[in-house]
Amino acid sequence: MRTIITLAILGLILIACTDQKDSTPMTITHFPLEVGNKWEYTRTLKDLVYSDETMTEITDTIDITEDFTIQVTKDTTLGDTLALKKVVETPYGITTYKTNTVSGLKLYANSRKTKQERHNPTDILTYQLAKLHQPTILKEDINFYQEPLLEYRYPMSIGTKWIYSDIDSPNQIKITKEVIGFENIVTAGRIFTCMKIRFTHEPESFFDGLEMTEWVAQEGRIKEETKVNAILVSATGEEIGYISGT
Repeated sequence: MRTIITLAILGLILIACTDQKDSTPMTITHFPLEVGNKWEYTRTLKDLVYSDETMTEITDTIDITEDFTIQVTKDTTLGDTLALKKVVETPYGITTYKTNTVSGLKLYANSRKTKQERHNPTDILTYQLAKLHQPTILKEDINFYQEPLLEYRYPMSIGTKWIYSDIDSPNQIKITKEVIGFENIVTAGRIFTCMKIRFTHEPESFFDGLEMTEWVAQEGRIKEETKVNAILVSATGEEIGYISGT
């Protein structure tokens, strides 16, 4: 029996601890990394199970939701001279170190207190994506990137395009981001005017069927969505592989 699972991850901001008013962000030149800023998200994983590979008949739908929080906890210094913001994701125990620069928001390092789960060997896509966050230089429990990742490029407006991760890096993954338009997102009783950012992944052979999009406003990242198609084969009718959300 063949089972095709489409997995979508939707993150909606519930709290953005900023005092900025709603406006149309024609350009973004700053991400709100002030200490104390906090975002609370709900992630929904939606599994659509089809009867066969033609994807014409849905036999089951499974929704799984989970809450998580991202907070800028403090100013910190790495390597004695690198002034960064410490950003903590709860409950996953993931910490990132980043800062706003003239050219954009840059991610310099990360750490994770919880034990990394072993990926299913049939889950090639998740394995490739996970490589992006593997350490290149190890200093205590903090993993430094050889080159900082450019999360957002400044000034950011419609048509802005940049490389988030280069294929020549040790990760061997190239991720390009591009602002493709504006879109209003309604959540937490407010309307956020967002820049819609599309991801492009290379090599394409590893990322066939992957679609990633995020929506960013002056108040921060408001929404993200990931869609993955994968064909899983089982002789007994039970799944033997899966695409897991990150």
